[in-house]
Amino acid sequence: MPVVHSRFQLAGPGAWAAYSLSGANSLGISQLYLAVVGQDSLEGKLHFWYEWTTVVRGDTQSVKLLVSADSVFSLKARRMIVKQAGRQAVELPFGGLDLEALMGQQSALGIDPEDLASAVEKAGKTGRKVEDLGSEARTVAGRRLEARRLRVTEKDGREVGLWLSPRVPFFSLVRLESPGLEVDLTGWGTAGAVERIGQDFRPLDLKGLMEGLRQPE
Repeated sequence: MPVVHSRFQLAGPGAWAAYSLSGANSLGISQLYLAVVGQDSLEGKLHFWYEWTTVVRGDTQSVKLLVSADSVFSLKARRMIVKQAGRQAVELPFGGLDLEALMGQQSALGIDPEDLASAVEKAGKTGRKVEDLGSEARTVAGRRLEARRLRVTEKDGREVGLWLSPRVPFFSLVRLESPGLEVDLTGWGTAGAVERIGQDFRPLDLKGLMEGLRQPE
């Protein structure tokens, strides 16, 4: 998710959060759905299936990742399944995906709404500024939600407004405002997640793909 500085937190099976996005910097994404859609055992350890779905210029795309249930400090995905609009889902063959490296600078600040003092100190060390603007009540899908309102000033002077609540799974994000981008929570829950990919997937045929790309002699 673009420009999100709230800290990612592992959630349990059934958790979900849905967002609407708008603005020139939304990367064409109009909707985002995050969910934990199941669990599995791998090498004797409990893992959760995380799934996110985006609507990009009218097309729905989903990604499903298997992440260790105790990956608190190192988010390593062990399996990855992707599905594009109108196509069968495929599992990508890879040994592991470092989600923290993938998010890169987007997650560098990592604001925890329940530990703002650390966020303020960390922001200063990275050349940013975090201001606590107090608590603000918001209504999402008919439910009242108390959110902590923050203003993050980037090193280049750009300002990002954040509304965070620990009640919201994953990023605690209720609302985000930044130049060219607005993100709003449209629903959330700790149960009732809807799976988009399911078990209808196949392994990616790398051999066939390479043969298709091979130039005729």
